[in-house]
Amino acid sequence: MKTLTLTAALLVMATTAGAQAFDQTPPEMMQISEVQRLFEAGQYDQALQALVQARERGESGGSPEAFLAAHIQLRRAQTEDAKGDFTRLVDSDDDTWRLVGQSSIALVDQNLDAALETVTQAVAQITDRNAQAAAAAGGQAPAQDPVARVRDAAVFYQLGLVKSRREDWAGAADAFDRSTQLNPAFAYGHYYAGLMYSRLKRPDLVGARFQIFLKLAPNAPERTSVMSIMRTLRGA
Repeated sequence: MKTLTLTAALLVMATTAGAQAFDQTPPEMMQISEVQRLFEAGQYDQALQALVQARERGESGGSPEAFLAAHIQLRRAQTEDAKGDFTRLVDSDDDTWRLVGQSSIALVDQNLDAALETVTQAVAQITDRNAQAAAAAGGQAPAQDPVARVRDAAVFYQLGLVKSRREDWAGAADAFDRSTQLNPAFAYGHYYAGLMYSRLKRPDLVGARFQIFLKLAPNAPERTSVMSIMRTLRGA
């Protein structure tokens, strides 16, 4: 069976409708999410090696992979390497990815104003494109292209990170939720949404987001702390 590229993997994941569908991924497609699986299991060196091997095979190199690689590097506390991968986004031909890269670098550099300004521009581009698509379709927005869903999910994920650093818990929770609506199989979108709702004292929403996170990433480094929070919620 033909092995899909990592980019194709991310596109498939973006169209997966939640944790149940994620579990039903056909066996021949399981390899395509290996890098994300390793990342979400805390196996960062192995995830990066898998990315390197994919690039050597000519199966990756696009913006979604650069975004994922950068976040793996951040988990390894390798900020300069992360900025290098974010710079690949800045060099993208896609203006929205470029803004994500700029915002990400600004966030790493703790320039929260610049990080918010650039990611807000990216959100505005999404809004404009959706409005134009709806107008062209007579008022009913057509189904979004999977490539765009991956990119737009990254935009809202970045927005959530920025707003959380600015302690805008409600804004961050909404952004992470919007990210998971576009790419429901990315576990950390659900995880961070849960953390934001804990700040907002919404145990019902914390539990719902964390349940999905644990379903998608059963071996995540955060598993113990998340399960502790879940036990506290159940005992409340």
